[in-house]
Amino acid sequence: RFMVIVPTVNIAEEFHTKLCNMNVKSISLCVNDNAFSEFHKAVHARVNVIVTTYNTASKCLGDLVEEYYEREQRLDYFLVIDEAHMLLQHIELIEITKEFDKVALISATADDIKHFACFKDYIIVNPHIDERYNRNIYVNKLISNADEQRAAIVNLIDTKRMNYDKVLVKIEDKKECKILKNCLNDRYKVALYTGDNKEIKLNEDGIFDENVDVIISTSSIQNGQSINENILSIFVQTYIDTESSIKQFLGRNRNRDSDVYVY
Repeated sequence: RFMVIVPTVNIAEEFHTKLCNMNVKSISLCVNDNAFSEFHKAVHARVNVIVTTYNTASKCLGDLVEEYYEREQRLDYFLVIDEAHMLLQHIELIEITKEFDKVALISATADDIKHFACFKDYIIVNPHIDERYNRNIYVNKLISNADEQRAAIVNLIDTKRMNYDKVLVKIEDKKECKILKNCLNDRYKVALYTGDNKEIKLNEDGIFDENVDVIISTSSIQNGQSINENILSIFVQTYIDTESSIKQFLGRNRNRDSDVYVY
């Protein structure tokens, strides 16, 4: 039996659909308004595969582990966590992994979490990948003056926009995202994609489902999302960004050829 934890509802639904297409029996998708109760029911019913999100798991697993501990039992599931670098945002789930005998953590940036003591005995598996991408990465000095930095981004978009379907700007600062949107609103259709304000959706084919020119996002766009449109990517470093932040951002664009501007 498997318990699969993924970042978002969309990814959970995609997982569920693929498993159903594979004729996997006894699957429970726990993501809707009754996700908490459905999650508990699925565990008690010993469903073969449970698919849920970080949000639901972080709120439910602790109670379930305690319940089974009082019975002197362990949860008899193989725990699979997708985009495991996101455990840094869900510390409670790191502790809960200790309560499972079998755990698999999936991440393109495993260095973010491998230093945790509870993961020191984990075996790191790096699968061989033949697919290669042609990425042009242009590194620019970050401008200390915020107004000048915004002007540089606007100028870059003005210069390059016509060569792409859309422009994606990633800034790990919600306030700055809104300010930049206001700078662009007079000439482009602009949408925000942040944790609490998603004005646009990315469908299962990796295509944005609204007719916009520019998407301004925080790391919410990196929660396991894949983008297949011809986009110009712009990454603006903030004080909380790390090497893994840029790796995750680069990995969102699944086009064979792409251009990325980094500040």
